[in-house]
Amino acid sequence: MPMKWLTRAWHGGDLTEEEDAQVNAAYSRHLAEIAPRLRDGAEVLVSAVNLHDGQVQGWQGPSEGVFELRALIGDLQVGYEFITLRYRDADLIGVPPHDFSALGLTHPGAGLLYAEVDIAEDGRFEHRVLCWPDSEFGVRFRSVEVTRRPASPEDRR
Repeated sequence: MPMKWLTRAWHGGDLTEEEDAQVNAAYSRHLAEIAPRLRDGAEVLVSAVNLHDGQVQGWQGPSEGVFELRALIGDLQVGYEFITLRYRDADLIGVPPHDFSALGLTHPGAGLLYAEVDIAEDGRFEHRVLCWPDSEFGVRFRSVEVTRRPASPEDRR
């Protein structure tokens, strides 16, 4: 499932100022609409996880319905931290089955740009991520656990 709002065209500045404002407003309305239904960690993805410029450190799965993504996130202003997102009842979307490595997210220069949160037709949540230089992926899940530990600027690759 490709990004719905925060697309590559949006990120790349291919939209007019008016179109950009419309996309931002539409996604804000969407988040406000689904906010009361977010639970089991999905609400944390919206309120307290900023993957922008994140660097994937590794992943596990999906196996037995669990997918775990580890990344270095943050910047000099807010500080750096390692974050682990452990999705349960999870399926990868937009990725070859069992081949997350095909996205090349641990290569030099690769990174996470923007993320969207949505509710799938089956009632699970979707976390979709736009990546640099040219990929995107999503995780459809029932719950997510977010853990963090401190990092430093020297941890960036």
